Amino acid sequence: MKRMCSSTSDIISDLPDNILEKILVLMPLRDAVRTSVLSKKWRDNWRKIPELAFDDRSLVDPYPILFRQRSPPDQLSIKNRFFATIYHVLLRHQGAIPKLILSLSELEGCFEIDTLIITLSSNGIQELTVKLWKGQPYKLPQSLYTCQRLTHLNLQHCVFRPPTTFKGFRRIVYLELYEVIITSDAFQNLVSSCPLLEKLKFESSACFDYIGIDASNLKVLSLTGFFKSLRVKNARHLTKFSLYPKACQFGIRDAVEWAGLLDGLPVLEHLHMGGPYVWANSTSGSEEAAVKACEEKLASSKFCLKHLREVEMRLVSDTKIELHFMKLLLAKSRVLESMVVKAKSS
Repeated sequence: MKRMCSSTSDIISDLPDNILEKILVLMPLRDAVRTSVLSKKWRDNWRKIPELAFDDRSLVDPYPILFRQRSPPDQLSIKNRFFATIYHVLLRHQGAIPKLILSLSELEGCFEIDTLIITLSSNGIQELTVKLWKGQPYKLPQSLYTCQRLTHLNLQHCVFRPPTTFKGFRRIVYLELYEVIITSDAFQNLVSSCPLLEKLKFESSACFDYIGIDASNLKVLSLTGFFKSLRVKNARHLTKFSLYPKACQFGIRDAVEWAGLLDGLPVLEHLHMGGPYVWANSTSGSEEAAVKACEEKLASSKFCLKHLREVEMRLVSDTKIELHFMKLLLAKSRVLESMVVKAKSS
């Protein structure tokens, strides 16, 4: 029994380096760093992992190492403690860091984040997540707009204000913007200047007069917000489209224009929608007049959803306009397999 234990006790340590790396990446960073005490071989393993995630789950507390005490000095602020941790890890890390996640619920935007992004931008960062919840929206540093090796960008509670010289991110395939302060023009220019973009998620509480999505390589599109006018152009590869309009001070008369929205989506397979299911400038007068106006607009639409297999409609309130829209989808979708309709709660 003793020989069996001794022969199998270090099986993990004998795994190939690439397997060990994958194991460490899947662990919270706090635990990955702690493996350095297992043996001499493990001492430096965590320093070479290519993905660093500083979040509430995996934050590493450096104080037992730096100060030889169990808890940090009381006079240190939460922010200083966070960045002491981050700097502690980065100073000990070896090699490139192609992926970094900064997602701390107690952290506000500050110049230390600028310094971190500047450092990463000069080291070829490829996947970057910056999620903040507290304080004023964080104004992204100019160095971010020079990160031309970025393939994944995930931002929350930030200000996206690129310089006039910004030509987009040429390698981006995944872009997620959540409550990011950005103008309509800047958003449209950003999307159209990312030629490899395949997946786009955008959620905002702001009201936009017009949003145009022009991305020829786009496959997945999710939009949540208020858009008085919305068009998806040149989306010949789009297979999944989710649109969830929000209420806004403009009122229901300016709800998103559905007629024509599905034109030019030849390979669409999944369509998820949320109300209100009315059309701009068609809610004046009686409901019959509104339905007639919608029918006329939809009659001129050119969409033919030959590949649509799944439809989900949320916040349905049982109006004639909604019923007409459902009938139209059923008529235009020859291979439809599933249509889920969820009523609006009273």
